[in-house]
Amino acid sequence: MDLEKNVKREMDGLSNLDLSELKETSRIDNLPSRFQKTKTFVEFLEDIRGMPPDEKYLRTLLEQFLGIVAGQSITFLPYSYFRSMGGYIPQTVVGKGADIIRSCLFKEDEGYIREIMDENKPLILTDIKETCDDVILRELGRTLDFSTAMFAPVEICKNEKGIICIFANADQEPYRETDMKLLQVLAQVVGLILNNLGMRKQLEKQNRELDRKTFDLYTVYQVSKTLSSILDTEEITMLIADMLTEVMTVERVFVMLLEDDESYLKVAAHKLLKPDGIIPIASIKVTDKMTNWLMQHVSGGVIIKDLFNEDFNTAFPEIGKFLNDLGIKIVVPMIHKYKFIGLLALGRKYVGRRFVDRDFEFLSTIAPLAANAISNARLYELAILDGLTRVFLGRYFQQRCKEELKRARRYKQVFSLVMWDIDHFKEVNDTYGHLTGDTVLQEFSTIFKINYRQGVDLIGRYGGEEFVMLLPDTPKAGAKIMAERLRKNVEEFDFAGGKVHLTISGGISTFPEDGDKYEELIEQADISLYDAKRAGRNKVCARIKQKDVVS
Repeated sequence: MDLEKNVKREMDGLSNLDLSELKETSRIDNLPSRFQKTKTFVEFLEDIRGMPPDEKYLRTLLEQFLGIVAGQSITFLPYSYFRSMGGYIPQTVVGKGADIIRSCLFKEDEGYIREIMDENKPLILTDIKETCDDVILRELGRTLDFSTAMFAPVEICKNEKGIICIFANADQEPYRETDMKLLQVLAQVVGLILNNLGMRKQLEKQNRELDRKTFDLYTVYQVSKTLSSILDTEEITMLIADMLTEVMTVERVFVMLLEDDESYLKVAAHKLLKPDGIIPIASIKVTDKMTNWLMQHVSGGVIIKDLFNEDFNTAFPEIGKFLNDLGIKIVVPMIHKYKFIGLLALGRKYVGRRFVDRDFEFLSTIAPLAANAISNARLYELAILDGLTRVFLGRYFQQRCKEELKRARRYKQVFSLVMWDIDHFKEVNDTYGHLTGDTVLQEFSTIFKINYRQGVDLIGRYGGEEFVMLLPDTPKAGAKIMAERLRKNVEEFDFAGGKVHLTISGGISTFPEDGDKYEELIEQADISLYDAKRAGRNKVCARIKQKDVVS
């Protein structure tokens, strides 16, 4: 707000410019043409009062002044431009030889330039082609046929200054005191304009920064709102990968989570805008040394910009090489309640080309939100998912089935249940051991998940080797088709690395024809399952109007 007030005050400065002395001079009658110039210049300044000054306005002002004093060329020399080169580079050049003048460097250690700036006084030079001590001015005069030059210092702001310079040739009347007064007034106007422009640019920069921060806050709010509404770890990690790829404008993002036993870091989700054949490895070994190092280097959710550096790679060469192979440029630890849960790994940017402070600020806010959402989803999943197979627990599946039953009654729709049992599963445990048996169960659940409608169908573990599926809006014929496809996939699958081949049997029941209650539907599906077993296993059965249908 202070800057905005200063801009308004300085823009009013042009309107408040004191022209009384020039006006008084211009009222004298029957004076030479120089005083007519003064009158013309005063009228011009009065005409432009209140106009918003900008670069175009400055150029128009110089062009008008050049016509009033009958000069050949006029330019502004700002000290800030190329200051390291030890001089003034012309800016906003109007008139004869503009390109030549613009290529000059007026050195600050030359006598005339130093005299103007140190004493803050105007200066008129004559016969610059022959007698001028300044080499640049003398050569400029000879090249463009300039014989006279007039200079006036410009005060822009506290730390900014410059010089207005106007050139004339030998055919014109020499510049005198009245011309200098006009040039000094012009210098005041130019100073006001440039000061206004500087503050306006600063204000615009602050407004752009405010807009960016507002956008970042809005993005964080929307991300937080969305993440808090999801209780599925897979969905959350995919959302985070998609969001970071878009918002951070990076080519790739990997979300890596610490597994339940905290011994391995696994790629849970990834997004590649430019796929290049990279297939993330399943997991990578994590040691206590690594987690302790991360906890020591990350505090209060603040991200260390150079976390993924030589120090990191030296401490953890295996994961450092892995991330390098993936084309990762930044890794961001996710910490929840002083516990390391995973990493956000980002590739190179495709917009901006480099990471800036704003990017790190955004990541430092997003990482804790992501960590919190993932932790909450995991806690929820512990309550509803079977720890081994990652399908729904029996009691939660029963609850969801009863909810679907109410919906189907209200809207007069159908749904089907499919009860599954692994044929001769006990022999797997007896022959290969329970660890192999657990592997087989996990692979069974994976096959189920591949063959069901994600977000629509439900899978639950009903017993040791028994599973049950809920298929909303699916009649018995549709359930039969889906179940047959699943049965064939299991029959053709090589379990436990190819050493185990198994089959499954299934039984189907459908609402409302097989029952109006959950218990009735489960009982009917169980009866159909035993029909399949009695028929020789590796089959799917469904009873229709008290008749057995076996396939």
